[in-house]
Amino acid sequence: MKLRGRRLIAQFVVVAGLSGLPFHAQEARGPAAADIVSRVQKNVAAFQILLPDFICDERVTSQTIEKAKVTEEERVISSFRVTRRKSPVRSASPMFLESREVISATVNGKPTTVRNYVLPLGVRGGFSDDLLYFFDKEKEKCFDFELAGSEEIRGRTALVLSIRVKDNVGLIGGKCSSLPPGKTSKAWVDSESMQVLRLQMFSTRILMYTTPWNRGHNGEYLFYPSIDYAEAFINGTPYWMPAAKRGEFVKSKEQRSYLYVVEYSNYHKFQVSTNVLPADREQSK
Repeated sequence: MKLRGRRLIAQFVVVAGLSGLPFHAQEARGPAAADIVSRVQKNVAAFQILLPDFICDERVTSQTIEKAKVTEEERVISSFRVTRRKSPVRSASPMFLESREVISATVNGKPTTVRNYVLPLGVRGGFSDDLLYFFDKEKEKCFDFELAGSEEIRGRTALVLSIRVKDNVGLIGGKCSSLPPGKTSKAWVDSESMQVLRLQMFSTRILMYTTPWNRGHNGEYLFYPSIDYAEAFINGTPYWMPAAKRGEFVKSKEQRSYLYVVEYSNYHKFQVSTNVLPADREQSK
């Protein structure tokens, strides 16, 4: 009996060894990267379908930094509105349209007048472009996803996904054709809800020849974007919305950069109401 018992134990050890995982690791093994991506894709798709038109508060802080010193700081507070595009002009068009009504603005602490304020390309689009860029089901074949560990973010356990654009995206074609091969990004995914808590996108080179760089600041920049998401309620329904987006533009071959931090809060549903007056009341006016 002792010999038979030893053989059984040995066989069990061999089977466990073939799996490449110790006993405790097999029991505690979490979801694979493919499963995480699939669940995030479903959440992102549902967000795109279910998100209503809404309005919220937007606070933008932008800084001009030269030789590690802030030389100018602009703050803009707006009533920010996002509405669903009725019929996209083309398949690549954003699903949501962003607009704002400026409430107040300051430059270096002094009030100023700002009209038609528009955030730079890359900083705007957080409600339709950023998550869909990486977690559109049709673009899954463009990336290699790898589970790179876990971290704590705002009291939540986040699974860290490394997202790398495949080297052969040009050959894959379709939506993959425009992606830069080999670029790596990261997503921090809440282990319970499978919602993205943070997205750190790869850097890109951007040529700027329009506002806000129309004061001699035009040229080539390296753009470093990241965005944090948090649960927000609109009419009592929970949605995972952008809470803060950060974008830094670093001027090539110069000690100059522009930093944008955009914060969103106070979400509520945007509704347009109309009143139809009775004909006799209309005529009495």
